[in-house]
Amino acid sequence: MAHQEEAERPVILIVEDSKTVQQELARQLTASEEFRAETASTFAEARQYMDARASEVFVAILDITLPDAADGEVVDYACKLGVPSIVFTSNLDEYVRRKILSRNIIDYVVKDNLGVPTLVNQVHRLRRNQAIKVMVVDDSTSFRNFLRHQLELQMFQVVEAPNGERALELYGQEPDVSMVIVDYEMPGMNGLEVTRALRRKSGPVDLAIIGVSARDNSPLSAWFVKSGANDFLHKPFMQEEFNCRVLQNVEILELVRALRKHDQERTKFLGIVAHDLRTPINGISGFVNLVLDDGGNLTDDQRELLDIVGTAANNMLGMVNDLLDISVIHSGKLDLRIRSFDLGQLILERVRIQNMVAAGKNIVIKAEFEKVPPVSGDAARIAQMVDNLLSNAVKYSPLGSEPVVSMRRDGQDVHVVVRDQGPGIAAKDQKKIFRSFARTSAMPTGNESSVGLGLMIVRNIVEAHRGRVWVKSEPGQGAAFHVSLPMVHAEGEKN
Repeated sequence: MAHQEEAERPVILIVEDSKTVQQELARQLTASEEFRAETASTFAEARQYMDARASEVFVAILDITLPDAADGEVVDYACKLGVPSIVFTSNLDEYVRRKILSRNIIDYVVKDNLGVPTLVNQVHRLRRNQAIKVMVVDDSTSFRNFLRHQLELQMFQVVEAPNGERALELYGQEPDVSMVIVDYEMPGMNGLEVTRALRRKSGPVDLAIIGVSARDNSPLSAWFVKSGANDFLHKPFMQEEFNCRVLQNVEILELVRALRKHDQERTKFLGIVAHDLRTPINGISGFVNLVLDDGGNLTDDQRELLDIVGTAANNMLGMVNDLLDISVIHSGKLDLRIRSFDLGQLILERVRIQNMVAAGKNIVIKAEFEKVPPVSGDAARIAQMVDNLLSNAVKYSPLGSEPVVSMRRDGQDVHVVVRDQGPGIAAKDQKKIFRSFARTSAMPTGNESSVGLGLMIVRNIVEAHRGRVWVKSEPGQGAAFHVSLPMVHAEGEKN
């Protein structure tokens, strides 16, 4: 079975007279077990292999100076048989460069201390390119053919469109296109219009756009970038420049997609862990309460220890619930159950509950309300948002203080403010407190624990309701968290 799997791997033919270079290339190329390497030290050996098995070669790496062929004959022979080839050379003056590029090769790599890893990366890049689709948009048939040829040498899949309208039509039919190369001057839609239309459909994480034009003396490069393009090339361009720009943009796309996938996997993992932790923590809290309720023979010290365990379990449960909420938010599945409700009544209820907790710090939350019509939203999520703001105020307020929550009508919105009397928030921290796992220099006044997710959850709940949240604070002067939410009458008409 192992032998069969090895036989199915793409073949890299290494034609190199230096045994040391040959062996190192073979070692690095086969390290991932994605390829298998075949080697030749002379033109005769290479020709014999290609005559028999040219169709099996994924890529040939060719030294242009061999003992029995010192003038690049092996390159000509590989091109004649249609073998995809990369030239590996230590001699690259302008004459040799032009001669190499006149052949139908993928690219050339210079033999230096980075030569071998560069070749290995390039071969892996070609393998990945086979799954990537690029669209060429140009009204010139000859230029489309030129770009198609260059892209197919790099093993991309290529789709052609003769104008902007056709490009948008094809993009709707083939959403797996990862890159569009679009000319500026075309009949109908020009390249800038095509770029803007494509960018409305797909963001820079999903689609790379490269503008091209032969027009001189105009700020087209800036116009393309401002319209949503990732890059720009001026015609005519060198083959190496075109390849480098295309491959660089593809690499950036892959890196961003990999980061997004990693973030999704991390979020999923957090959700699974948090969900699995909630059951045993609830069990601990339940058993502690059961023992306290039925523990007539407990000593005062034992009760105090059980109270500590119960408090720790409740704190852990709060953290786990925050992690579950972040998992839901990051997954894009924060579903809202919209209905009309009395926001003032909801806030008063949350104040009553939070004051039971705040009593431990001799803190009393005050409420100052104007009468406002009902709002439309998910009452449970809004309650969660209010709880997080109130608990945050209690957490950072000094013992014996009186945080204040106020509500008033502000045009077509309702404006809620939660003010504490804590140490305040430095300007540099105000920019990050609504992010995940944010930490500030301010410390809770009662040694409360936190994972830094509460305000991030607040921001996402508010934004899901098409509202805004912000903070105003000066060090030493407390902090005021402002929330503005759209206001809707009970009958569903916007004010």
